[in-house]
Amino acid sequence: MAPVKIVEDYRLTGNYNPQKVEALIHQIFGSAQVDVGVSGLDGNYYSAIEWYSVPLSVINEAISLIDSGEIIDYHYSPSIQKMVEN
Repeated sequence: MAPVKIVEDYRLTGNYNPQKVEALIHQIFGSAQVDVGVSGLDGNYYSAIEWYSVPLSVINEAISLIDSGEIIDYHYSPSIQKMVEN
């Protein structure tokens, strides 16, 4: 409902299910989800569930960890804004 600027896109090297990767990203960064909503042109209120406040460098690291399979050993800490080993 507003213009967006794409700042990065990613390609994983393995044979990944896109829906599962998206669900994993939501799980990893769920604690950093931005609580924002907007009224649509239809007058209805919508919650934005696709927006997170995470540094781009951390997103890059998480994508690398997903691609290598090492993501299972990490979680995101919003208080220090870093991927942390479990």
